[in-house]
Amino acid sequence: MAATIRTIASMVSVNEACNNHVLTSLLWFVRWNRLFCFPIKIEPVDWNGDLSSKKFVDLLPDVDTVIHLAAFNSTKNFYSTPFNVIDSIVTPTMNLLKRYPHAHFVYAGSSEEYAGTVNRGWASVPTPEDVALTIDDITNPRWCYASGKIAMESAVISHSVQYKNPYTILRFHNIYGPGQENHFIPEFIERIQQGDNRLYGWDDTRSFCYIDDAVKLTIEMLEQKNQIVNIGSPTESKIVDVANIIVDLLELSNQFELLDSPPGSTPRRAPDLTKLHKFVPDFEWTDLRTGLKTCL
Repeated sequence: MAATIRTIASMVSVNEACNNHVLTSLLWFVRWNRLFCFPIKIEPVDWNGDLSSKKFVDLLPDVDTVIHLAAFNSTKNFYSTPFNVIDSIVTPTMNLLKRYPHAHFVYAGSSEEYAGTVNRGWASVPTPEDVALTIDDITNPRWCYASGKIAMESAVISHSVQYKNPYTILRFHNIYGPGQENHFIPEFIERIQQGDNRLYGWDDTRSFCYIDDAVKLTIEMLEQKNQIVNIGSPTESKIVDVANIIVDLLELSNQFELLDSPPGSTPRRAPDLTKLHKFVPDFEWTDLRTGLKTCL
């Protein structure tokens, strides 16, 4: 009988993605600092606790795989509580790496890590995984999230080199879905329903990836060891086009007040999915309009 592979997954808040949205064996993005320990395809055991507490992390059970997705990701907080953002990335990750020196460590990277490189014209869009990771302006708190994520990608790889354990880094691009808060799609939906037609960064582009697609791809990538892989949608959309779909679904006016993005925001973001397609060649993506319907 084959040995059971035990996995522990750290989940993030609804600020990062979608509350109570569950697909197959991987419980994804439920609440900040919650853990689930489970054999693959078996109902998980809920571990409530604070990942920033070394005492709590040290009491966690031995596992073969750690899926670490937790981080405090909200653009508002990048500006208001940037130290807390960095702390939410660095402290839990370092605690988990120290607790599990020999486990397969699956880590959630971010497209924010290369945004500075794109802003300076040093990278193409769509952007591949081997691009240089840069901080455009270290004095702008907007870059706190990217700074923490870059540092922890380095920590995960260094941990692998030192302890000979495998890693998988998944760079997520603009995940969205039902229950999300404090990101463009839910914020715009709330504003437009209240009669506020402000549209920030209307000419910027993003590749919005539906939560179910992100979950399925994460599960697929668990078998890919020592890889950095972009996770995102193949469709790059202008913000104004996304807004037009939303108001069309809501049967509201599309007379927007077009405003610039906050300082530091990248004008274009789209992943090069060449590597992902090698691992998952026939993936069926959720189209944007279908995904947006679930957010209303």
